[in-house]
Amino acid sequence: MAGFESSIGKKSLNQLRSFEVDEEESLSKVHEDFEVQRKEKVFGKERLPESAKKRIEVLLGMTTLTKEVSVGKTSFVLRTLRSNEVRTVLKTASPLDGTWEFGLEIRRQVLARSIVKVNSTDVDVFLNSDSLESRLGLVDSLDEPVVKLLHKTYEELAKEANEFYGVSDEVEAKVLVEEIKK
Repeated sequence: MAGFESSIGKKSLNQLRSFEVDEEESLSKVHEDFEVQRKEKVFGKERLPESAKKRIEVLLGMTTLTKEVSVGKTSFVLRTLRSNEVRTVLKTASPLDGTWEFGLEIRRQVLARSIVKVNSTDVDVFLNSDSLESRLGLVDSLDEPVVKLLHKTYEELAKEANEFYGVSDEVEAKVLVEEIKK
């Protein structure tokens, strides 16, 4: 049999037989592989299902929902606000609480932060400024029916985000907890 060559690297059968497997080494290798896989799972290197990934991104504020609205020949892209932005909006408008201006100021502040594009151009480029005052000026310069439409669209987008990412029942909550634990 010394003359028989295998298809694996043209080694003779005798050369292949000289390799012996140490059972302890083999078990330690399996154990080591298991530990590596466990650590990858714990540290998030294992792929999450796309739905779980999307929820976690939103929970961590890594993504926002957007929606495009056309008003005549002008288009606007609105995005959902992050919690710190909502807090800032409320804090800014709170001195007007109890007055007729409160709701209008909330709407103004929300739209100033929510509009991200005008006619497919980044709003900061469109305004030639990245200041909040410029964005507020943009909202102030729009006709009232346009502001109402944009705010209504923002509210629909926020509702959609709440429905999509919100946990609506106990079973869904358990699934989400398990996905986060992984």
